[in-house]
Amino acid sequence: MMNQRTRKHFSNCSLFPVPCSLFPAIKLKASETQLYSILFMQPRYHQSSKWFTIGMASIFLFSAILRFWQLGRFNTLVFDEVYYAKFANNYLTQTEFFNAHPPLSQYIIAIGIWISSHLPFWQEIVNNETGSTLAPWSYRWINALTGSFIPLVVGAIAYQLTQRWSYGFIAALFIALDGLFLVESRYALNNIYLVIFGLLAHLCLILSLQNRNCYP
Repeated sequence: MMNQRTRKHFSNCSLFPVPCSLFPAIKLKASETQLYSILFMQPRYHQSSKWFTIGMASIFLFSAILRFWQLGRFNTLVFDEVYYAKFANNYLTQTEFFNAHPPLSQYIIAIGIWISSHLPFWQEIVNNETGSTLAPWSYRWINALTGSFIPLVVGAIAYQLTQRWSYGFIAALFIALDGLFLVESRYALNNIYLVIFGLLAHLCLILSLQNRNCYP
């Protein structure tokens, strides 16, 4: 058990709580903090951390299954795929066009199309609605993968704000099941990238504020 004075000088220096210093005038290096955590933290903490990691990995797999299941079911362009899937393909084929949207999301979708064009599977169902003969899976899979990571980021944010494994797990599970995020992840749209980059920015801000006393 740690005494009250030691607890007072703890800071959260990573996604998991690690002591930054034993006393006000002594700051430990990263390797020393890890060693101290291993030697002196309670076994119950490590057991909780282990189960939290397993739980978050399970949520990621569950989230990916929901998003990849029958991904090519609708062999047509859905909603704003008429813009983003076409624009992504135009970048690959170097077709001139006018794009009123920031191109980053279309670049990422284009990378997914390029990767899928070199794969021997999931090419049975194709259409020409993007200007090239493509399988619906080819311009949707990278969005599904990106959306599968959103529950992990939300879980990390919830844990950083509350310092409770259970809250992080519940928040991640709710996001994995959320219908809006599920639909946005299953089609070649740009909204999923706005969400994940915004959440990552919030997570980095929280970590930087919590680490500000760990460095001179």
